[in-house]
Amino acid sequence: LLSGSIYNENDLRELLLGLREWLETSNIDDVEFCYAGNEGATVERLSGLLKNFCERLFFGFLDVEELAKLQASATVNIYVHRGMGFFHHKVLELIAARRPVLSYPCETAETTRLASDAGCRLFGCKNRVQIIEAMNEIAEGTVLPGAPELLAEFSWDARSKTLEQILHKAGRKGS
Repeated sequence: LLSGSIYNENDLRELLLGLREWLETSNIDDVEFCYAGNEGATVERLSGLLKNFCERLFFGFLDVEELAKLQASATVNIYVHRGMGFFHHKVLELIAARRPVLSYPCETAETTRLASDAGCRLFGCKNRVQIIEAMNEIAEGTVLPGAPELLAEFSWDARSKTLEQILHKAGRKGS
């Protein structure tokens, strides 16, 4: 499942070419490429290069609950990494689905650490070869879902308690 904004059409094209190369060499024949987001026309146009290799489904914009259900049911959640000025909201959303995540092109070390801390496997792919390798590993079914107890550390309640502790310590040091 690809979801969210497409910040760069060239990056999306390269991602899709990597997925097509994987599909060409894979022996899996029931693959669905799905997109949820506001840029359906762009994704549908560019993903035409996949039409002979898999079914393509376009959901458009979904409310938060519908999107979360779809993300939790996906074999892999994919997003196009924005680069500069990016807050981790997309990857945190995908980590909550407890499914493997693939980012193209690449991902920051901080975001990769956040995913790891939450027990989520994040594949930050820099090129088509890495996309193929990631998809092969995911298709093997050996990538385990994130552990609920690790994911619980990323809830609003858990993060607010952490912030309270940090502010309390900072207040003691400043006195």
